[in-house]
Amino acid sequence: MTASLFLLLPALGALLAAVTDFVRFRIPNALTLGLAVLFLPAALLAGLEGKEMLSHLGAGVAMFVLGGGLFLARLWGGGDAKLFAALSLWLGWSKLLLFVFAMTLAGGFLALALLILRRISWPEAIRRKPALRRLLGAKAAVPYGIAMAAGMIWMLFHA
Repeated sequence: MTASLFLLLPALGALLAAVTDFVRFRIPNALTLGLAVLFLPAALLAGLEGKEMLSHLGAGVAMFVLGGGLFLARLWGGGDAKLFAALSLWLGWSKLLLFVFAMTLAGGFLALALLILRRISWPEAIRRKPALRRLLGAKAAVPYGIAMAAGMIWMLFHA
């Protein structure tokens, strides 16, 4: 199984997380837990062996701890931390740095775009939409699930 095919499922999960993060500023626990649980059968089907499996498990656990720290520091939401850990599980240490680079780059562009969009005086019809009102609010957080999805899509083509 090619790396791109192996990463298709978590990329689709990340896209779903991005949509829910955009609309509700929430990433469902069922989604992140589902991604984590599906890793093991997918890894076995893909033929991952001992050391490689440990690399993936180690990356997932370490990034869960790191994400938890970012959550406790109020830099990330809980859903972001759990999604990051679940995606890291699928990537392993060998692909994690490239993913973090792509995710961070996408997150920077997203934050810049939101800074610009939040300065625009939007018509009332747009401001009434709940998802847009939350997203464009001056004090609103950045839905980082979008950046994680962009990073996973990048990984589909560069893994």
